Amino acid sequence: PPLKSSVKRIMSLHGADVFLAAAEISEKLHGADGDCAALCRVIVSGNEPYRISDLAVNGTDLINAGVPKENVGGILTRLLDAVIDSPGLNTREALINLITK
Repeated sequence: PPLKSSVKRIMSLHGADVFLAAAEISEKLHGADGDCAALCRVIVSGNEPYRISDLAVNGTDLINAGVPKENVGGILTRLLDAVIDSPGLNTREALINLITK
């Protein structure tokens, strides 16, 4: 079965709608069992974080925590990667703690 973190990373790059459509087409063409499409639906319906906008912090929070503006995008991307692997980290306190270490 596909890894949830892998599905979230692909969804992050291409969007849930595109991923779901591609998964459904692939499954129809190749006779797969629907695991990827089903997993995508679970992620979306459960409001699980897979986009930067799903993070409990935003660029302003990072700047207020002392992150230089030019580093904000890269740090948000790294925070998303951490949250995809460990969704429990997606709290403002935990994410600010990650960047201030």
